[in-house]
Amino acid sequence: AFRPLDESSFCPLHDARVAAASNMANMTPGALARSIAPRLEVWLEDSSDKSKEPMVENLIMNLESLRLTHADLDDDARGMSNVPILLLDSPRQIMVCTCNDIMNRIDGSDN
Repeated sequence: AFRPLDESSFCPLHDARVAAASNMANMTPGALARSIAPRLEVWLEDSSDKSKEPMVENLIMNLESLRLTHADLDDDARGMSNVPILLLDSPRQIMVCTCNDIMNRIDGSDN
């Protein structure tokens, strides 16, 4: 609703702009941030109490950070059956996949 007014683009009515502003004013900071920017978290796939909270919250969205986090989780979970799960929560969709699958794809594309 807060797009610039020019003749070629979508021009919302003033009522729509006021409604968008009032909705944004009532949102908590976390909800507002999630509606604008994606969030990346790492979870463990198991049935214990540890799986009720993310292992890593608000992971920095770059390959180096993902590699370091994956290496740390591999060291911590050596000998365990837990699989790290990557959760991407974005305004358009939620994507869930295993960290191992993503890392195999990334490492395969680097060669």
